[in-house]
Amino acid sequence: PLIAELSKSLPKSTEVIYLSDADAFNKLQSNIPLDLYEHINNALNQTKRNASAFQSGNTVVLVGSQAAGKSSLDMPTILHELMHVVTHKVVNNYLNGGNLTNTQRNGMTALETMFNAIKPTVAARIANKENTALAYAMENMHEFVSVVATNPAAAQEVSMIATGIDGLSMTDYSNAMADVLGISSKD
Repeated sequence: PLIAELSKSLPKSTEVIYLSDADAFNKLQSNIPLDLYEHINNALNQTKRNASAFQSGNTVVLVGSQAAGKSSLDMPTILHELMHVVTHKVVNNYLNGGNLTNTQRNGMTALETMFNAIKPTVAARIANKENTALAYAMENMHEFVSVVATNPAAAQEVSMIATGIDGLSMTDYSNAMADVLGISSKD
């Protein structure tokens, strides 16, 4: 169901290209727009992430990394990266005062409220060297949105933390994400 909802948020003619690693990306150079190629090439040279998603117009490129002969582009990673693709513009516009619908702004405000409310608990868990599925999610709003939406352990942890905070619940997160994505929260 999540892949179906994410695909509704992409333009109808979107082409998604999956590349197992940077070498596969380099072989693709002539098949993608030059601006997108240069953007991906710069990003790959600056970061050592497991995977990254890039978008230019109606082309989305997912680039993984190789470890022990296996690509990092497994289904959870693909979902995480596609979530970035469909939420990036809304999150950026919210953080930078750009154009959003009232519904999107309300959804982002609710997500930011939840992010800020759970951050101290997650920071304490990290400081105490406790295992937390939310460490990466707390880097910024982009990661919070994508990690919690696509990682069941992170979503469960948010739910448990939110239960202890008056006025917050995982339903708040789900409703806010529906607002951000422009879908019905009943879907």
